[in-house]
Amino acid sequence: MGVVVMGDDGSAAADLAWMWINSQGWDDWSLDLLSADPTATVAADQFSEWNPEDPRLLLNPAADNEVHYKRTNSDPRVALSEYDPCDVMVIGPRGRGLLKAMHLGSTAEWLIHNPPHPLVIVRHGAPVHRAVVCTDGSDDALAAASALAGMPWVAEVDVTVLVVEQTGINAHDALEAAASVLRGKAKSVDTMVRGPDQFEVFYHVRDIVLTVLEEKKADLVVVGTRGLSRWQSLRAGSISTSVAMHAPCSAMLARAL
Repeated sequence: MGVVVMGDDGSAAADLAWMWINSQGWDDWSLDLLSADPTATVAADQFSEWNPEDPRLLLNPAADNEVHYKRTNSDPRVALSEYDPCDVMVIGPRGRGLLKAMHLGSTAEWLIHNPPHPLVIVRHGAPVHRAVVCTDGSDDALAAASALAGMPWVAEVDVTVLVVEQTGINAHDALEAAASVLRGKAKSVDTMVRGPDQFEVFYHVRDIVLTVLEEKKADLVVVGTRGLSRWQSLRAGSISTSVAMHAPCSAMLARAL
């Protein structure tokens, strides 16, 4: 049994996140909806149960998941980072309060750089049928592949494991490490190595990934992140952050802890 934690500020973004959660199968998992005070600057000291006036209802009448409503008077970034237990965290891409637009200082941006658990940023409410798992052979990329493999709905997903050619990456080993985690769990697992056009001297890894997402009509892109601070990422240029922010589909991020 696992736990899905959703950041809920009552916005349209949270509505979309809830729709996405309801579109997947979470057999025997519980769903925890967390509300926080976006004006607070203190650490989360406790998470209390509460009964909202308009509780979110399970959209599938056959679903028997337990839904728990939690709230805390703390900074949303701290609240979501310290909430436990949590097997996957789900947020919408923008909204007021808890789920602001993705700019420096927003909750979503903070979590992208510092995911305490596998994190899904939702951009549509449909079931996940096609996923692209990006890997470079790192421990963080393997953690991201393992996060997808641990989802109870992964058996319904056709997965493409993608390596973008870069100096210092052993494409064969990177593909095999990620694919081996998903074989026998996902519906199917294919592998792909993609590089720039033969006439391209300069290229961006992000742009190649985004092209593959369009080609595959992916519902989800899965990437590993090193967990850099936002200032480090600005200096170094985080591929995973860039992919998550610009992907046309939902994104799952994870890092090796």
